[in-house]
Amino acid sequence: MRFDARDIAERWAIGHWFSDPLQRPKPTSFTDFRGRRLVGAGRRWHLQWDSYPYPKDLISMLLDETIGLPGVTATEAGKAHDLHLNGHTLRIQSSVDQ
Repeated sequence: MRFDARDIAERWAIGHWFSDPLQRPKPTSFTDFRGRRLVGAGRRWHLQWDSYPYPKDLISMLLDETIGLPGVTATEAGKAHDLHLNGHTLRIQSSVDQ
């Protein structure tokens, strides 16, 4: 399962979206609210959240050569990131930065 994984070099980690498996200090932007929202249709979607995982961890996992999704690319979009695959875009945006 990709949503409970960590890089063996400890460059990124995903812990079921509610913890940091690498036990890094909580960033100042962290909230305990844990609100999540996915909106969109067709080829464009937007995922927002305000707790774990760190966006950079999620992107690194999806781009990882071993467990990532083949063909996925990522671009920065201001404070968000766009993930692209086969003409589809998922914008990910979190208030938690690491």
